[in-house]
Amino acid sequence: MQKVISKYGLAAHLGLLTVAPLVLLPLFGEVTSAVTMLWLTLVAAAWLIMEPSRIGDEAPHDARARVIKTMVRDPFMYFLLLMIALAAFRWINSGIALKYDAELAKWALGEPTFPLMPGSVSGAAFLPFVTSVSLLVVLAGIRHGLGRKARTAFALMVAIIAAFSALLLQSASSGLAYVYALLLSVCAIFGKNEESSLKGEMLSTVAVVGTMIGVVKFCSKFEIAVALGAFLLLVVIAYIVTASRLEGGSSFRMGITFIAAFAFAGIALIYYNRIPLNLEFFEESLFAKMRVMSKISFNVFKENPWIGTGLGSLPIDIKFFAKAADYRVIFPGSMEGLTVWWYMIVERGVIGSALLLVGFGFIGWTYIHRVVIQFFEMTWRPFNFLFIVATLFTIAVGFFSVELLKCDVLMLMVSTLAISASSTPRKVVESNGK
Repeated sequence: MQKVISKYGLAAHLGLLTVAPLVLLPLFGEVTSAVTMLWLTLVAAAWLIMEPSRIGDEAPHDARARVIKTMVRDPFMYFLLLMIALAAFRWINSGIALKYDAELAKWALGEPTFPLMPGSVSGAAFLPFVTSVSLLVVLAGIRHGLGRKARTAFALMVAIIAAFSALLLQSASSGLAYVYALLLSVCAIFGKNEESSLKGEMLSTVAVVGTMIGVVKFCSKFEIAVALGAFLLLVVIAYIVTASRLEGGSSFRMGITFIAAFAFAGIALIYYNRIPLNLEFFEESLFAKMRVMSKISFNVFKENPWIGTGLGSLPIDIKFFAKAADYRVIFPGSMEGLTVWWYMIVERGVIGSALLLVGFGFIGWTYIHRVVIQFFEMTWRPFNFLFIVATLFTIAVGFFSVELLKCDVLMLMVSTLAISASSTPRKVVESNGK
């Protein structure tokens, strides 16, 4: 029992932390969700240090020493600490707000406590700060604390909680988080079948169907189309790479699961009126809105290109930079037509955006270093292709949505990429005895 707890306990805690904002934000709002995430982060961090997954017959104290040693040697951990420090400073350096200047008799944009430094709108940076802390623990656990079966358990944990939230909740912070949970559910069901675990297979079936419903229920028509394409691509690849290792019965049962998922998706498309008529995935005015928002974003960006205007400030900045003619196309207060790329670079600036991309670069380098180098030697599994499929989906959606930087989406997206990048063991170079 102790070994089972050691193997899967950390995966369960990390999975719960990863999916927590997906469940909490629609119910309790940002502050309560952030505080809850902090407590879950502390528990997961303690579990990571005290009960990491063991390798073979590894003793508990040896497993703890191994995890701590590899974390200390991982430069990505120090980079994440830097990102936490930056997020903390943004949270402290608040004060950006719409203020009325009585002397000039006009509205003005207030500056943060420390001008010319990364800042935020009051109350807008606490959740991003907590998210950065939570991601440090989740990424440390994925990179250093989980074994192969534990990674499957992590994916299943995330997907099954997301599935039940999709079935029970009537709203969502963002539907995109369910797409990453859907992709994780595909890897989980193939992983459980390779382990010949029928119980886990049943849970995986619920996870696939439930997350599919969540995608249809909460995503836009375009996001649904791209998500279904990514799902189908991953399923086909997974069948190809696991065909020689799966029994006929397992392949048949998984086929039934995926057919059921598409059947429920079809029903949900009709029920939630998500079927695009004449293959029209966008409103006719969307591209006009994108042109206007891009122009406004560029003008805002020029005001403070290096450190950005501050988290949460762009909706306020638009009020100062939008012209009367622009409001014939866009609606006041609406962010429709804004891409995540403009949203990121305007509020975070060149420096903040570059740091964010460097973080993804660390994960990408892990994937390249472990997968590409061992291309002809490794046993291919669906997790190995999850990174590519999730990255393609992220890039495609980023041109039409700003929701990729939301807390719940960021937690699922980063965890999905990291679990795939770390799914291949490091290549061990044998010593020649010299």
